[in-house]
Parts: sequence; structure tokens; C-alpha cells
Amino acid sequence: MKKKNTDISGEEKEKTDNVSVRDNNAKKRKNILSYLFRLILSFVLIIIIIRAVDMQEVLNLLRGIDPWTLFLAYLTVLLGAIPSAYAWKMLIRIQKLDIPFLRVVYMNLVGFFFNSYLPTGVGGDIWRGFTLSRVSEKAGGSIASVIMERLVAFGSIVLLGLVSFFLNIERFRKAGILGGVSLFFGIMTAVFLGAIFLGPYVLKLLKDKMSGSKVDGNDDSAPRSNSFLRRTTIFILGKMGISGADISSLGDGLILYWKKPLKVLGALLMTSISPLLECVTYILIINSLNLDVSYLPVFMLVPLLRFVNHIPVSVSSIGIQDLTLLLFLKPLGLSAEQALSISILMHFLRLLVGATGGLLYVVVPYKREGE
Repeated sequence: MKKKNTDISGEEKEKTDNVSVRDNNAKKRKNILSYLFRLILSFVLIIIIIRAVDMQEVLNLLRGIDPWTLFLAYLTVLLGAIPSAYAWKMLIRIQKLDIPFLRVVYMNLVGFFFNSYLPTGVGGDIWRGFTLSRVSEKAGGSIASVIMERLVAFGSIVLLGLVSFFLNIERFRKAGILGGVSLFFGIMTAVFLGAIFLGPYVLKLLKDKMSGSKVDGNDDSAPRSNSFLRRTTIFILGKMGISGADISSLGDGLILYWKKPLKVLGALLMTSISPLLECVTYILIINSLNLDVSYLPVFMLVPLLRFVNHIPVSVSSIGIQDLTLLLFLKPLGLSAEQALSISILMHFLRLLVGATGGLLYVVVPYKREGE
């Protein structure tokens, strides 16, 4: 009888292993198909853009760039990691985690490398959450800080967008794009306010559904919920490599932020410096191309591009960013060739800063505290 039970147990284990292999293969195929879709979409958009512009004129504009002004633009992209890192440290401190500021800057820059060179735009966030979890050994609070940092960063571009929108209303009206721009920033504002006011309810639901459950799903005492919230949370934590983390601690970590609104507001104001620096980057790029353009619309352009670039439909926002610049800048007086030149240089600077983060990752490898 014991032998029979052992055989049955072995068969069940084999079936479980086979199911796990099939699931992993299905996920790999899905990831490959997703990447191929993004790659094809980027390629199609690039072809459309090339056919719509005079590439010889674009090359002439790029040949005439001022390299020193472009180098200053690179420095402003690099410096943008500092206020966002300090804002993240403020959020980390709320979780009672003591991480040195330079290490937070390091994680931000290396995260920029993963965002720039991985097909997905969230690879850097996954790496930051994973690394902070290992350093602090508090998975829930670490991941909560990354999620809240993303929400705070989104709030900063909404804030900048609304201010610049009211400064540019007459310009948009004359260009005939006031309705479209109003709708876009209305949606952005509604999404942000929805996250703020519905956040506590969603977090309560998270705790109710996920309390006691484990990422690896091996805890028989865990509630068996197939809700979208549960599956999404498990997916994110699994991507961060935090197998077996208590998911309810993530809810606790996020709820902590809603209990300290003034500190979160301070982080939002701090991270708002980063999009302002990006505005300076675009102004320097325009100057490096020797273009005579009003700078005021740039402060509207950055929130728009930051939002569009995080839509995961293309590879590293290639094609999406370029098309957005063409559609947005042409009504404001720039030619398609000038808009594409600006976009190409911004892609170049992001890749350069990403490469800087990658070099830092190689030269200063990650270590736990005390190692």
C-alpha cells in the first residue's frame, strides 16, 4: 500500500512538473510574440515617418549640430536621475528602510539602462524592486516604494502638464489642437485622481484577497482567488524574482503611503524637478540644431512624451515618440524634418545615459549590505 501511495505521489509530481514546463513555454512564446509585435510596429512607424519627411534635410540638420550644447543636454538627462532618486529615497524612508542615497542613485541609473535596452519599458522598475528587496530583505515595502515612485512621477508630469497647458491655451487654439490636447490632459488628470482616491479601496481589496497567500502558490492555506488583482500581483512579484514573498505585505506597504500624505506630497514636488530638467534637455537639443523656436511649448511637450513613451506598444518608444513629435510640433511651427531631428537626438541621449548606467553596473557590481 505504501508503495502504491509513493507511485501515485510520483505520478502527481510528474504531472505538476509537466504542467509547469508547459506554462513556462507558453509564457516564453507569449513574450516572444509580444516583442515581435512591438518590433514590427516600430518598424512600420519608422517607414511611415521616413516616407513623410525629407531625410536629406534631416541629415543636413544633424550634421550642423553644436556638439558642446548636445553634451550639456546629455548632462541634464544624467542629472535628472538625482531628484527622482531623492524622491524615491523619501518614499523608501517611509517604509523604515535605511538605504544610502548614493546606492539609490546607482539603482536609478542602472534601472535607466534596463529601461533603455530591454524591449519592455518597465525592465528598470522590475530590477529596482528586485535589488531593493534583496538589500532591505523586505519585499513588500521595497516593491511598494517602486510602485508609489511611479505614481508620484506620473503625478509630477500631470502637474507640469496642467501648468503648461494653461500657459499655452491661446497657442493651441490658434494651432487648432486645443480640443485634442484638452482631452489628453483631462484623461491623464482623471487617471491620476482616480489612483489617489480609489487607491485605499483597491489596497483594502488587495489585503482581503491576498492576505496569507504566497507568490509561488504552494501554501494550501492561501485563499484560492483567480481575480485579476491576484493574478496581476503574482505576475509582477514573479517578474521581480521574489518567489514566496508574502503578498499581503505589499498591501501594508502601499497603505502606509496613504497614511502619510504630506511626505508623499514632498516626494512629488521633489520628483517634479526631473521633468523640468527634461524640458531643459529639449531646449538644449533645439539650440544644438540652431533652430529658432519658442521654448514655451516644450513644457507641454515633455508631459505628453513621458506619457506616450510608457505605453508598451513599441521597442524603447522608437516610432511612437517620433510620430508624437511630428504630430505635435508641426502645428506649432516646426517642420517635420526639424521635429524628427529633435526626436533622433533625444533617442541618442537616452541610449547614451542608459549606456552610462550599464557601465556603472559593470564597474560597480551590485552587493548586499555587509558583503
